[in-house]
Amino acid sequence: MPGTLEKRIGSVRALDAGEALVIGLGVASGDIGAQVSRVLAEHGMSPRQYHVLRMLRGAGAEGLSHADIGRRLVARAPDVTRMMDQLEAQRWISRKPSASDRRIVIHRLTARGRAMLATVAGPLGAFYRDLEDFLGPKASAQLLALCERLIAFANQYDPGSAGAE
Repeated sequence: MPGTLEKRIGSVRALDAGEALVIGLGVASGDIGAQVSRVLAEHGMSPRQYHVLRMLRGAGAEGLSHADIGRRLVARAPDVTRMMDQLEAQRWISRKPSASDRRIVIHRLTARGRAMLATVAGPLGAFYRDLEDFLGPKASAQLLALCERLIAFANQYDPGSAGAE
């Protein structure tokens, strides 16, 4: 008899453990991401834009280069330049050539960008608290630890050595 995950994806057979892990992570990530997207969309922002604004807030007056932003994105994407154009059009960021190397453009958060982060902090914070309350503190900590392990696994995984002992 199919479980919750199998029913959700319409599988007629039970999934192998590894397959269920990957699909389950994808479904959970997609569902949680959809809720975050909904909250941010109410303020005219995407999750990727939000993450860039958060990065720039953390970088302070020094700002970040295009390459630094691309490396730090939660979900890698090829169209970082287009996203930065959109953020600049909203006046949430500013861009200026680096003083030390004019080939490098430094991005900084503007006062308007800080205000937008403050605006979305309430609704996003409520969602984050509801999620943690739903899971409970122990399960939240365990899930975060498992996410750290999964990130480490994904970053060190070598498909050429898969299954080799």
